Amino acid sequence: MKKIIILISIIIISVSAYSQKKMSLDSAVQICLENNYGIKISQNNIQTMKNNAIPANAGLMPSLNISAGVNYSNNRTQTDMGEMKQKATLNNTGISLSYTIFDGLANINNYKKLKGMVEASEYQNLMTIEATIYKLINAYYSAVINYENLQVNKDMLAISFTRYEKEKINKEYGKSSGLEVLNAQVDYNNDSINYLNARNSYNESKRNLNVILSRKPTSDFDVETYLPDFKMYDINLLKDEMLKNNVSYKLIENTLKQDKLGIKIAKASFSPVLSFNTSYGYNQSAENFGIRLDNPNASF
Repeated sequence: MKKIIILISIIIISVSAYSQKKMSLDSAVQICLENNYGIKISQNNIQTMKNNAIPANAGLMPSLNISAGVNYSNNRTQTDMGEMKQKATLNNTGISLSYTIFDGLANINNYKKLKGMVEASEYQNLMTIEATIYKLINAYYSAVINYENLQVNKDMLAISFTRYEKEKINKEYGKSSGLEVLNAQVDYNNDSINYLNARNSYNESKRNLNVILSRKPTSDFDVETYLPDFKMYDINLLKDEMLKNNVSYKLIENTLKQDKLGIKIAKASFSPVLSFNTSYGYNQSAENFGIRLDNPNASF
């Protein structure tokens, strides 16, 4: 029992003497915005959408194709006069240019839709940030609650320890019975268990917070127990702010715009298409094997 008491006392003294670096909620939010992997992936998706939202992917740019080839043949024919060999090479190259002048505005609407997808990815990034920060705040205040519970159990353990030591002294001087010492010992043991459980809960809540912050689970710190003052808001003002800034609402509006563009693109398939096409071909045949482009047979 003396060994257990000494061990618990050492734990309390070491926890009290070692002051961890305090991490406020504001600094936790800043670390989360910089390190969280979910937020980084969401931001990369925005860049991917921006790379795709170019006029060429919407059919607004001309298309240029270049081709070239060589065909070599080696034939042997058996005749009455003997075997005849025939070798030939066919060289060809070509270039073609095409451009859609009008297709019912499908290309323009496709470009608008690509731009809308960039906007949607930005809203989705904001939703990811909001969900992550919401999760972070819950984890932070859970750690605050566990920290407060740890302090309460620490004080109770100190009181139990003082009582236990006092009952032992009273027994030595005949002021109390052994039963009172045993009761004090049982209470001290229970408070010791409660203290260790509270400390484990606090450490676990800090590990969960480190996971959200994308830091090593072993990174140690202490949370600040300061709680901000909560303000009173007008319900009508909150409603106006919600319609103006709510990301989910804006994402729904963006989806409706893209659906309307999709209808216009589908209707464009019933419109006539005006396009410009031109090509230039260059062909040459030669005996034996050889790649030559002189004396061509060109077509336009």
